[in-house]
Amino acid sequence: MEYFIGFVASFVATLIFALLLFIILKPRIKISDNIACLNKGKENEFYKFKFYNNSYFKAFDIKFELLSCKEYEAQKNSEGVNVSMNDITLSNSQILFIEKYRKDKKNRYAHNCVTVRVENENLENVVSKANSYLEFRVTMKHGFSNLSGTFTKKYRTAKCIKNGDFEFGNNFNIS
Repeated sequence: MEYFIGFVASFVATLIFALLLFIILKPRIKISDNIACLNKGKENEFYKFKFYNNSYFKAFDIKFELLSCKEYEAQKNSEGVNVSMNDITLSNSQILFIEKYRKDKKNRYAHNCVTVRVENENLENVVSKANSYLEFRVTMKHGFSNLSGTFTKKYRTAKCIKNGDFEFGNNFNIS
C-alpha cells in the first residue's frame, strides 16, 4: 500500500511540475492592435506590423505571415462559414531570434521588438471589403524550453490602420 501511495504522490507531483513548466516556459508575445501606415497617399506608401517578445527568455525560429481572408457561406451547411486565405508578401518572413523582454527604459535599443513591412499592397482596400479581414500570424520557439507557439491577430476594419509610425520600445503607440 505504501508503494502505491508513493507512486501516486510522485505521479501527481510530476504532473503538476510538468504543467507549471508548460505554462511558465512557453513563448509569449504581444502584437499591436493597429497597423501603421507610412507615406499615406504617396507612391511609396507602406504598412508596418509590430510585435515584441514578452518572455524572459530569447525566442528562436520566428516566422510571420500575413493573410488576406474572405469569409463565405458553406454550400451544404447553412450554419457554416468557410474562409478563403491568400498570402500577402511581407518584406521578410522570418528572423533567427528575438532578445528577451527587458523593462529598462534607458536602453538605447529595443532588441525584443520587431516591425514587419508590407509594400505594394493596399491593406485598406482588403479590410474595407465585405466579410474580409487581415490575419497576421507569428510562430516562434521559446529559447529555454524549445516549446513552439503560434499567435494570431485579426484586423477586421480600416479603423485599425493608423497614419504614422510606431514609437520606440515596448509600446504600440503610433505617432
